[in-house]
Amino acid sequence: MKNPAFDFSRATWLFNIGARFVFFCILLFSSLSYVQAQSLLFAVNLERNSEAITTKAELVLSDLELEEVKLDARIAAGISTPLELGLGLRSNTFFGPLGNVLIGGRADLDTSGRFAAALSASGIIATVAARAELLVFNVNSSYFRPQEAFDSGLGRNYLKARLLSEIAYSLTLGASFRLDRTTVLELDPRLLYFSGGDFGAQLSGALQLRRLVERDDGAVLLLAELQPDNERSYLASGFEYKLNRRNLSFIKGSLWLGLSEQGLQPGARLSISGSISTATTYEFKLSAEPYRSDTLPYRAIAGLQSNTGPGELEISVFASYDDNINDGQLGLSLGYSWSF
Repeated sequence: MKNPAFDFSRATWLFNIGARFVFFCILLFSSLSYVQAQSLLFAVNLERNSEAITTKAELVLSDLELEEVKLDARIAAGISTPLELGLGLRSNTFFGPLGNVLIGGRADLDTSGRFAAALSASGIIATVAARAELLVFNVNSSYFRPQEAFDSGLGRNYLKARLLSEIAYSLTLGASFRLDRTTVLELDPRLLYFSGGDFGAQLSGALQLRRLVERDDGAVLLLAELQPDNERSYLASGFEYKLNRRNLSFIKGSLWLGLSEQGLQPGARLSISGSISTATTYEFKLSAEPYRSDTLPYRAIAGLQSNTGPGELEISVFASYDDNINDGQLGLSLGYSWSF
């Protein structure tokens, strides 16, 4: 008679996950004799949202040098989460009038069918720095790297209600124009297409004002999002100030004004980073942008890195809240990395 307390299918699934993880570790360490690995990270991530609490462990190998190509590899799995695999590459190549061109690619997927793939390139044409990125995904890339969604910059598309049921394509063509010695104009338009036939668009722009006051920098910023249904489209502009002073923490702050279906709303960002000692650094970011729909409107992240023993200890705590969908998130990441 089958023991009702024993879930054979669950045990088989756990065995498969463990076997794959062990196989990956054997393959990983056996490859170190043929390639030069720059860093190896082991981390445990804990996330809590309105639906569940998930825990997963990940192993990340960065900057594997194979002749002219650098590779990154990642594997992650949890007790109640799908197995995740990721592979990235970067390479410099010479291409006609562009000179050196940096080409990169990344693909992430899990055993439930979620995936995100990207191909990017950047180079310099005369005084213009050009860049391009092509994305194909059915889930936000921050699903595989949650801390991306908590960054204060332009976040990944956050249309989580639409994805998984459709495949989305995204093309970004950006450029930086040096207007004079201290002024740089940056524009990054992005076009989105969903397999259901809908379109969307994003625009990120900045007028960088270097050495605005002594060593401090300023910037006039622009963000815009056009959603397929137009219900969560927005337009926002702000001014940013970067404090660059010796013997002080690096402080960057900006004030915003955004227009969306909810009316005219203010926003703010704050970023502080520095050193506690010669071996320990910290970073803190806080953002409140209620008009945004392309990332989490309210988010905060705090990180600490410290040289401990033969490697480096990394601790990150992040939190977010989206009042438009009454959803919140809380996360904790503990990692330890070794350099070779």
